[in-house]
Amino acid sequence: MKKYFFLIFAILSTVTAIGQSIVKTSTDQDTSYIPLKAYNGDARGYIIHNFIDNKRKYIGKELNVLLKDLELQVVSCLFTMSDMNFNISESIRLDVRSTAKIKEGYTTPLNPVDIIIVWSKPLPYDSIRNLDKEHLYLWTSIKRNYFGKQTVKNILTTRW
Repeated sequence: MKKYFFLIFAILSTVTAIGQSIVKTSTDQDTSYIPLKAYNGDARGYIIHNFIDNKRKYIGKELNVLLKDLELQVVSCLFTMSDMNFNISESIRLDVRSTAKIKEGYTTPLNPVDIIIVWSKPLPYDSIRNLDKEHLYLWTSIKRNYFGKQTVKNILTTRW
């Protein structure tokens, strides 16, 4: 029985050590920016490396800082309402695909290519809805001016 105990203990110690090294390497992120052309058409990989994995560069800053670095054109946006308070918006989803590709994504299993920005301070939903009246979900210069001045709390992407 003691032999099994030591064997199990040794295995658990090894697994724990392996797990710790994996966690350490995943937090030591490469903060260097890699241009879009280096991804050979892989917009999702470009977004994940430059904006998701290296989000620390943008957190606490205005969205304009991220938009300045983004080599892809934002085509559309979708605001979220808070689950707890329908009067505020906690985030926005920026999509860099064409509207046709977005619609195609509803019927085929494509990986979405989007950037979800969580705001440091929730935005009043009424003011956002007013921005969206004229051009619905399209990303316009008016929206860029408004959202570009907002402070980023977190950056995510849809993963499925």
